Amino acid sequence: MKNLFALGLTLSLLLASAASASDWAPQPHLKVAGEASITLDADRVDIHASFTSDHKNSRLALQELESRFGNLLRSLRRQLPENARLEAGQVRVHPRHKRSNDEWQIIGYTATRDLIVLDLPVEKTGEWV
Repeated sequence: MKNLFALGLTLSLLLASAASASDWAPQPHLKVAGEASITLDADRVDIHASFTSDHKNSRLALQELESRFGNLLRSLRRQLPENARLEAGQVRVHPRHKRSNDEWQIIGYTATRDLIVLDLPVEKTGEWV
């Protein structure tokens, strides 16, 4: 009877471990990795330009730049194609330095302003550049 009990216990342990092992078995699955790309021809471009003016006086450098830049901006706005737009950046004025005998001297000022033409049709790029 004792052997029969041991045999029954062993058999039930084997069945239990087989059942739990089937719960841990890997499930069938499919892993897919891929890469795709789309190439489109450009139909619009952006043009970035920077304009500068140099002068010994910072105020005059700024005035000279704004005089020329303002005229250019007005002219470009009149010629701007449909759906394109202009963005004018802030004016920046920086001193120009020169080193002389271990000392730096301000020799003038540079005024700078950026202009960006956005969404310009590709076929008009050449004439705008």
